Formats: sequence, C-alpha cells, structure tokens
Amino acid sequence: EHKLTALDQELTDTHQKLMLYEQVLTPNALQPGFKIQSVGFKPRTIDAQGQLIVRPNIFQYFVILTQFRLDDVKAVTGSFSFEISGVLQGKPYTLKWPEPASGLRTVNTFALTHYQRLEGDIIFPDVFEPSSVKVTVQPVDGDPLVATYTWDSFKQPDYLNKDRSN
Repeated sequence: EHKLTALDQELTDTHQKLMLYEQVLTPNALQPGFKIQSVGFKPRTIDAQGQLIVRPNIFQYFVILTQFRLDDVKAVTGSFSFEISGVLQGKPYTLKWPEPASGLRTVNTFALTHYQRLEGDIIFPDVFEPSSVKVTVQPVDGDPLVATYTWDSFKQPDYLNKDRSN
C-alpha cells in the first residue's frame, strides 16, 4: 500500500514537472525580464523515506522563478515570502512564512541566472482553512515581484486525484 502511494506521488510530481516545463518554454515565457513563472501548493503525503504522512496540515510548496534577457545575463539574488490568508477557528487569519518570531531557521533565498525551482514544506495550524496566497519575491537589486493566487487554483485536476482504494 505504501509503495503504491509512493509511486502514485512520484507519477503526480513528474506530470506536474512536465506541465511546468511546457509552460516555461512557451513564447510568453520568453519575454525579457525576471518573473514569477509558477507557484504551487499540495498536501505533503509522503516523507523523504517514502512513508505515509498522517498529518493533513503539511503542505509542499514550489515557486518557479525565471529570467530571460537578450543581453548579458547577470545573476539575480534575493528572498521570497508567503502570506497565506484564510480562516482559523472561525476568524480571519494570515500565516506569514517565514515567520521571523518563530526562531526556526528557514531557507527562503534564491540565486538564479535563468531558472530556479524553490521548494519546501509549510506546516499550517490545525483546522486552518486557506483561501489565498500572496507571494512576494524581493530581489536584492530591484523592485519586488508580487503575485496573489486563490487557494482553489492549487487544487489538482481530477485525473491526478485518483482513488486507488478499489
């Protein structure tokens, strides 16, 4: 059962990467500039050892940053953050990541010339119901890039949510 779940997760991840590469290589993606190409969140269901995770509030994120320039390409460095808004115990709540007050060491920096995929995990408070995500990418030199997504935009297509319990 665990092996089947791990293989299903691997297939889903591979399919999502293929869709991303197709998106990165579109003519619109080749417009000059530094941009947030793609953002995604999905429940983390398997740990690094392939074991099933039983906590429903662990999410894996990814952020794809791209830079396309016609002249000399110089590296872009900086940091990124999330503000995840929703409802916690019936009240509006915004989860800020990384949370400076937590004291946890979190890697939220980037350095890219053309393309970089940033990924990691975020643990939501129990019973938190997210509704939107604001992503801020702050280059060391330059203005921030900001993008906002509805939480529903991260739901996987039905063909990726196969029920294998039969």
